[in-house]
This record gives sequence, C-alpha cells and structure tokens, in this order.
Amino acid sequence: MVQQAAKEVIPLMTPYKMGQFQLSHRGVLAPLTRCRSYGNVPQPHAAVYYSQRATKGGLLIAEATGVSATAQGYPEAPGIWTQEQVEAWKPIVDAVHRRRPP
Repeated sequence: MVQQAAKEVIPLMTPYKMGQFQLSHRGVLAPLTRCRSYGNVPQPHAAVYYSQRATKGGLLIAEATGVSATAQGYPEAPGIWTQEQVEAWKPIVDAVHRRRPP
C-alpha cells in the first residue's frame, strides 16, 4: 500500500497579517502601470481588470497614480487630483471589494 505524503505547506499560500489587514495568502498584485486612463481619468475597463485579479483575502496595489497634473510619471496614468478622477475610481474600488468574503 502506498502511503500518502503529508500535505506540504506552501508558504506563499499561508495567511499573513499586514498591519490591520489579514491576508489569506501572500500573493500580491504589484502595481502595473497600464497607461490606459485617457485624460488621466480611470476608465470603466479598469473595474474589470482589477476585479478579475482580486482574490478573497488578497492584496492589490493599484497602478501609478498621479496626485497633480505636474506629477505624472507616465502618460495616460490615472490621477486623483480632480473630483472627476476620484469619482472614476469608485466603481473600480467597489468591483474589487465585491470580491471580499462576507
């Protein structure tokens, strides 16, 4: 009879406490600057992009985001210096948060 191997613990898949956040694993989406925020306003497709990559208990780091019109590192990167930009981030954040566990 073949013995079953003990279940191997994979560190990447173990829970981790980061400050006040309890992550269910250690895989993190790094900030990938996509340069698809035309006029520096986040676009609706970003909600799909980020929510597809969200995992319950995971961590996503949003792409490079400018804080002023003169602080842009990349063309067409999203910003947060106008109300229009801030409002455009809300459906993106909401889409990611819908992936959270209840």
